[in-house]
Amino acid sequence: QRTWEGLHRMRVLDRLSTERRISSAFLAQGLLTKEQINKALEVVNSPGQRRSLTDALVQQGAVSPADCVQVLGEVFNLPVLRLHNEKVAPEALALVPESLARRYNVLPLRIQSDALLVVTADPFNIQATEDLQAHTRKRIQLALAPANELEEAINIHFRSIAAIEREMDQMVSTAARKPQAEPGALMARVNQTPIVRTVDTMISQAVKDRASDI
Repeated sequence: QRTWEGLHRMRVLDRLSTERRISSAFLAQGLLTKEQINKALEVVNSPGQRRSLTDALVQQGAVSPADCVQVLGEVFNLPVLRLHNEKVAPEALALVPESLARRYNVLPLRIQSDALLVVTADPFNIQATEDLQAHTRKRIQLALAPANELEEAINIHFRSIAAIEREMDQMVSTAARKPQAEPGALMARVNQTPIVRTVDTMISQAVKDRASDI
């Protein structure tokens, strides 16, 4: 898995070469015609545009998000994941605020030694990886998934966390009003809370059903 530093050097030193490699991959797989690629390149190279070639292709409807990340994975040697098959580690999720995850449409997946594996649809977004590294104080390793799947996964996982936190707050508040409670009573109640017992099942089922909420 390549870190963002390698992608950053590639982008700065040879952007045109990168676009050629991506274009060649689309052509080789028969996903696009030269006319479609040239139309997207005209948009990318227009003054004031900051979109990548793949962004332009998806926005023009020339290629699906799933096909797009598959090609990017091959070009940059990055893993392409199916998020409904992946388990998100709570300790990884806790490192990234929901606001940051939504701003860049990224999902922290798991901690690997001194690195955080982050799923993205846009490996060209250097600002995102820089901000993530600064916030988490870990090296950032990238994996890919379609943007629409990422949005769903972010909704599911962060809403589940919010629901648990609300219930925990309520229980702590209740315990504080009952000082006579046994020391272990609060933890026992936490373990018996339905949302704590079932949240993993809910997340798994919601992803499979492509639910927008739980």
